[in-house]
Amino acid sequence: MGYQLSKLRTIRIVKSIYKLLSKRRKIQIFLLVILNFFSSIAESISVISVIPLISFLSRSDAKYNLFFIDNFINKESSLALIISTFIFFILITQILKILNLYSNQRVASLIGLDFSKTAYKNIINRNYIYFIESSSSSVINSLSSNIESFVLGLRFILNGITFLLISFFLIITSFTVNYKLTLILFFLLSTSYILIGQLISRKVLINSKTIVNLTNSIIKIIQESFGQIKDIILNNSHNIYIDNYEKIEKERKLKQAENVFFAYFPKYIIETIGILTLSFFALISFEDNQSNQTISTIGAFALTIQRLLPSAQIIYSSWIGIRANYSAMKNIIDINNNNNNKSEFHFKDKIKLLKFEKNITLKDISFSYGENNKNNLLKNINLEIKQGDFIGITGKTGEGKSTLIDIITGIIIPNKGNLFIDDIGILNTLEKEKLLRSWRKNISYVPQEIFISEGDIKENISLGCDKKEIDFNRIKECAEVTQIDNFIKKLPKGYKTKAGENGVKLSGGQRQRIGIARAIYKNKKLLILDEATSGIDLGTEEKLFKSLMQYKKMITIIMISHRKKSLQFCNKRFILEEHFLKKLI
Repeated sequence: MGYQLSKLRTIRIVKSIYKLLSKRRKIQIFLLVILNFFSSIAESISVISVIPLISFLSRSDAKYNLFFIDNFINKESSLALIISTFIFFILITQILKILNLYSNQRVASLIGLDFSKTAYKNIINRNYIYFIESSSSSVINSLSSNIESFVLGLRFILNGITFLLISFFLIITSFTVNYKLTLILFFLLSTSYILIGQLISRKVLINSKTIVNLTNSIIKIIQESFGQIKDIILNNSHNIYIDNYEKIEKERKLKQAENVFFAYFPKYIIETIGILTLSFFALISFEDNQSNQTISTIGAFALTIQRLLPSAQIIYSSWIGIRANYSAMKNIIDINNNNNNKSEFHFKDKIKLLKFEKNITLKDISFSYGENNKNNLLKNINLEIKQGDFIGITGKTGEGKSTLIDIITGIIIPNKGNLFIDDIGILNTLEKEKLLRSWRKNISYVPQEIFISEGDIKENISLGCDKKEIDFNRIKECAEVTQIDNFIKKLPKGYKTKAGENGVKLSGGQRQRIGIARAIYKNKKLLILDEATSGIDLGTEEKLFKSLMQYKKMITIIMISHRKKSLQFCNKRFILEEHFLKKLI
């Protein structure tokens, strides 16, 4: 029962992959099968071609009733001709096998690329709620380790198909040489592999699931340890993380080792069965005084077994390999299939910019996380923001300030209410998706924690822009507005100085000013600062805002801040209390 179930799972996953292939990949698979077909025939002919050679050397006059063999031997052919024919077929076979190997690996990699790209596209286009609720370690695992396992599983599938065809033709060949011995050998080999598969199939699948979960845990430990490396150093807690890492990684490696062992240990059992069967046949044949024919038959059969046993082992190990990578492959297939939670706002067509010339209006906005959650984080929010306003919003942690910003940007859709841009409602309309994408083209957003790439300062300020279109003069102007130009000039290489991974060479305030400079460089009409000045001293913050208002006089700014003194620069101030928005006088 377990073997049948695992067989069905293997067939199901192969069907699922084929269903998702593009037309081009299906054509490549078809051509690959044709190549496999000819390679298998060549393999069989190369085995048959050894019979004339052995018969000639053993001076056998036996009849084989095998294709052209009898006629070929009876024509008083020279040894040179027989050897030349044998070498010719061997060379053709090896050339086809090399071509087959290259094609299998290339097609598997190309299919892996397609699935990897689609998985990444489907994930990155999902809505914001998905990223809030999902574990980043499992997402990273899907796009890295699971993709590699998926490609490995593909290679096992293609190898399995290749050697299934080769084995089929080799069995047909050996059947024509001696059908009794072939039937016995086929029965013993197939029974052995089925029994072994029955015993270990479930264990391999369990290991597969365990390996995926342990890989998630490893990524999580790495993320956590790198993310709080200062605390680890200060608390001298290195060994806690090292021990946890070793414990999980040891279990993962041992599970992988088990699966590799399960894939290859039958080889030695099967080889023993094959050799014993052939030896037993030779003993019986010689006792029956059939030595002349037996020599050439055993020679041909030995060569057949020499080719068939590795092929049978590869088919078996490919099946185990598919099972071992089953969970990772299913994960990638599910992501490729899954259109749920996909972003509603991804379009390849160019969208015209939704003009923002008068105001932004929130009307009766209510929101809660989760469809069945009746406890609203935001309740009946009404707010009008005119172009050129400098809006300040404060409130306690957890009141929903950042969520309100996410609704204004259209990243989160409220459960109730509407968002108007210049009196155009964009949520309750059939064109919601296009309007939201168009609206976002007006927005620059600066979070509290600024992402800094490993590139130089210039690249970080222009991050997300085409390198060919970078305007250094405007980069410098934006740095001057955010009061960081003087600091950059003092660096050894100025704007070409490397910032270090995640801005490790910069202070919190310097990272925030680079983040604001980046937002200004994008030249948008609405600038959102979500605690984006928390690391900047008040004096520098005041100079920054004054300079910004002079540089872009009609820019609209929405700022979230816990510092009440920061709100003094705003012409309108609000507080979020008990999920309601109230105006401060």
